[in-house]
Amino acid sequence: MGFERVVMMSFTLDEIKPFFLEPKLEDRKIASILEKIKVMYTIDRKGLPSKKWTRTEVSAYSAFYLTTNAAKLTWLFDQLSEELKEELRHCDIIDFGTGPGTYLLAFLRYFEGEVAGDLMGVDKEELMLEQAQKLTRGLYPKASLEFFQHIPPPHNDQKKRLLIFGNSLNEL
Repeated sequence: MGFERVVMMSFTLDEIKPFFLEPKLEDRKIASILEKIKVMYTIDRKGLPSKKWTRTEVSAYSAFYLTTNAAKLTWLFDQLSEELKEELRHCDIIDFGTGPGTYLLAFLRYFEGEVAGDLMGVDKEELMLEQAQKLTRGLYPKASLEFFQHIPPPHNDQKKRLLIFGNSLNEL
């Protein structure tokens, strides 16, 4: 379970680009936007709470985080026992601050679309949720993924729930 598996389980830019809000976005433009996003998240954070994303920025953000989060989740899950992975596959999962759904989509990729729990993403940004839905429809059209602007009520009180704060704890 080495580097080759992590690369194999990741998404490629060519695979996900058709499902961006702006699918014709050039690689050069994606890199330029990502540089601005990097500065916003690491150096000049004062504009973050009021940030209004554009369709182009959301597409570039998705290009970076979907590819990298899938690799991170693959590496992490490969460290777990088979029993724990099977238990996680059956949990309801809520991803707070889901953005374009990168961790939920990575979870689906890891389990090859075969999950038994409900997958839900919560984010306040409408464009991020629109992007999450478009990526989901394109990559996993049969998946049961739901996206909300508010915390959803439980579907089944008997199932275990896993809460993910993949890219959002630093924003709280």
